[in-house]
Amino acid sequence: MTVFSIPKRIAAFTALLLTTASLGACSLAPDYTRPQSPVPNAWPTGQAYEPADAPGKPSPLQGPDSWKAVFRGPRLQALIAKSLENNRDLRVALLNIEVARANYRVQDAATLPTLNAGGSTTRARTPISALGAQGASAGASGSGTKGITYNSSQAQVSVTSYELDLFGRVHSLSQQALEQYLSTAEATATTRLSLIAEVANAYLTLVSDRQLLALTQDTLRTQEETYNRNKRMFDRGSSSALDLAQSQTSVDTARANLEQYTRLVAQDRNALELLVGTPLTDAEIEGASLDDQDVLGDLPAGLPSDLVLRRPDVREAEHTLKAANANIGAARAAFFPRSR
Repeated sequence: MTVFSIPKRIAAFTALLLTTASLGACSLAPDYTRPQSPVPNAWPTGQAYEPADAPGKPSPLQGPDSWKAVFRGPRLQALIAKSLENNRDLRVALLNIEVARANYRVQDAATLPTLNAGGSTTRARTPISALGAQGASAGASGSGTKGITYNSSQAQVSVTSYELDLFGRVHSLSQQALEQYLSTAEATATTRLSLIAEVANAYLTLVSDRQLLALTQDTLRTQEETYNRNKRMFDRGSSSALDLAQSQTSVDTARANLEQYTRLVAQDRNALELLVGTPLTDAEIEGASLDDQDVLGDLPAGLPSDLVLRRPDVREAEHTLKAANANIGAARAAFFPRSR
């Protein structure tokens, strides 16, 4: 025989939860309304903005890999991809997203009651000898030779902590945590975009200084040849000591410039490796020049001013403003009694 009973308080408790949910907490936070932009907020349309061979084609600046439309050099793209994988600052930013997400989930859980559930099972056996004539008849019928076993199960559910959010304090705190989480996500996107720009800038600086180093090496060879020619002319008496001294000065200047650009190239490479997060081989950074037409792409014409709203730092600032707006609601609700 099995007896399973649930306390009647569960039904009353369920009704209480439904009633509380139907009340709906009022919010004391100010209504947030995004200000209207004074510039057009739509992409321009027309023949002037669409290539003849691909009408209606979406802009290459849309999507997470839109940077590839601007930085088209294969070596540069490889360096940027490696930096997005290995950069330590970006890793910290990604971990900050996990922290913000966990804080939001903890705060959002406060909008629901804390429940404790438990259960118990009791099993008992009564010998036939203790049941008298009834037990004897049961034993005679073959339903049991040693006794009768009873099973009893019980389940309990209770609320240990819950605040009736009548004035929206808990909801405002949950909304604030959500906006902070979204702000952190946009901050990570800002870090990612800044990293891409820094890697591109460091790479182009390295390429530029390496070209200047090669030019300085050619200049030094030319100045040395000029000095040697003036030295031979001076030894034959067909040139003055002033001309020889000026040639020596030009050689010394070229040597000083050579040492300067040699140091700059080494510094540029160290800065690039720091951004990428791993040592680089010569094959990964050599061979390109600023004269290559595929290093940087051209931005499409006719981009609307509303494109600035897609900047992650702008969206981060907006989410931070929304979080402060929700915090105002929580602060206002703190003036009223709290019910638990």
